[in-house]
Amino acid sequence: MKSLKMGLELVGRDRIMADNEAKYKVIFEGAAAKDFSLVDKLAKNLQNHCHLSSQVVTKMMRLAPLTVKNGIDLKEAQRYQRALEEMGAKVKIEPQNGPDELKKH
Repeated sequence: MKSLKMGLELVGRDRIMADNEAKYKVIFEGAAAKDFSLVDKLAKNLQNHCHLSSQVVTKMMRLAPLTVKNGIDLKEAQRYQRALEEMGAKVKIEPQNGPDELKKH
């Protein structure tokens, strides 16, 4: 019985630690380069891979920088970053609370 109680305490502690993990946001900053062919390639990649209309992609490009995903853990944020960068985007990751939060880690 004692080991069951200790096991439940560990599960509870792990759950609390998971709830306290930092959350991040992924910020799309536009095309990685200003070359027209690369911008066009990014637009096509966003349409095809993210299933976005050309109007939505155009709006994203005009409104950049903009948050495309928030409230996620660092590992997931890095997956989004890699995927978008492979499409030709410039992307950054910031803590949910803003860039000052990075200095605490």
